[in-house]
Amino acid sequence: MFIKYYSLVICFWSLLITNAHAVPTYPQSPLLPYDDTLANVAEQAVKSVVSIHSTMLRQHPLDFFGFRSAPVEQTAGGSGVIISKEGIILTNNHVVADAKNIKVTIYTGHTFQAEVIGTDTNNDIAVLKLKGKLTNLIPIKIDNSDNLRLCEFVLAVGNPFDIGQTVTLGIISAKDRLRDGFIQTDAAINRGNSGGALVNMDGKLVGINTMILSRSGGSVGIGFAIPSNTAKPIMESIVKHGKVITPWLGVTIQTITPELADAMKLSSELGVLLSDVLDDTPAKKAGLKRDDIVIEINNKPITTGHQLQRAVRNAGVDNRINVKILRKGKKITKTIKLAAMPDSKNEHSQKTVDKEDTSLLRGVLVTALDSKSRSKYQISKRLKHGVVVTKIMPRSPALSIGLVPGDVIVELNRKPLKSLDSYHKLKRKTDRRIVLRVYRQGAHLYLVLSR
Repeated sequence: MFIKYYSLVICFWSLLITNAHAVPTYPQSPLLPYDDTLANVAEQAVKSVVSIHSTMLRQHPLDFFGFRSAPVEQTAGGSGVIISKEGIILTNNHVVADAKNIKVTIYTGHTFQAEVIGTDTNNDIAVLKLKGKLTNLIPIKIDNSDNLRLCEFVLAVGNPFDIGQTVTLGIISAKDRLRDGFIQTDAAINRGNSGGALVNMDGKLVGINTMILSRSGGSVGIGFAIPSNTAKPIMESIVKHGKVITPWLGVTIQTITPELADAMKLSSELGVLLSDVLDDTPAKKAGLKRDDIVIEINNKPITTGHQLQRAVRNAGVDNRINVKILRKGKKITKTIKLAAMPDSKNEHSQKTVDKEDTSLLRGVLVTALDSKSRSKYQISKRLKHGVVVTKIMPRSPALSIGLVPGDVIVELNRKPLKSLDSYHKLKRKTDRRIVLRVYRQGAHLYLVLSR
């Protein structure tokens, strides 16, 4: 018995001594790369980022003794990203806007002449093509920017203040910022970083650095990048066609407000309302209808019109998207093949309604939709009925909802307006609220007016 007890004591003390000399271990944070990841990513990324110097002629702002001085040559600097071994460079439009001469310097110090092959001013994208014998070009790989997560580490690579290639570290601070769906990061971005790369920890491109918010003009930790999922289809369209070919659904959309949802008895306040579906368009061919509510595109929630527009634009022409809609409370999924937006799809709309009264539409003057009003306001022949707004009196309640001369009111409280008489009869029946369906500049929208 004694021997057994003694053995247990010896074992216990052995464990104490062993643990006393043990080095404590702590779990490694999955967020902090303790190994060579950062250095490896940075070393590879800088090889795909270039410095851009452009020269342009600008008119001197001052007159001398009544004579305009000669144009002044100015230079500007920025950054860009190598996309292919054929010399395709992706950058910001504002880096090369109005440039007469563009030089691109790669990581080895070699300099090439470059030309602009296409731009998209709306999204601040420009695509360049290097000239001459192309050597030592290392294209970057492009990743899916939709997969970015908040607090994920990223590197911003560029040529700030024209001092040379610089790498800064930060995180993804926010996504879908501003109306353009920018990526927000606290990685330092300064003047000259524009057009440079925002890369993830796989060393892949997830954004094109484009702008900052700052009162001083320097980085304060609020920088923005164009998502790669936005820049890539624009670049591919420019390379293939020499211009941006924009995909479209062929619908008019509205963000759903609580007032609109209540007035129209919509089944949801989430999503985007289709206030019109144009004839002979991808949406029409796929079976979308007016008053459908788009809630998802390719399994991603859609809550604003800007999100819907970006989802369609990023999908690209001739590609298919899965659109989930709500129709009278029932969820339906439609597959739509996107087509190119027609070069000229806008039509001028029209305006006019009747005399003053005491209804919610008092102060709205209208006229009939006839050959005279169609000719005067260039109203499309596809519009078969409605009344045309000609004037809004200064104190009319309709001013508050944005009704303007030139609008054609085609429905009042969901009932079609076949004539001026039908408009006046329905208008007198309204008490506390009206819902107007209005044709404006080739499209339809809903307007709600309440007491």
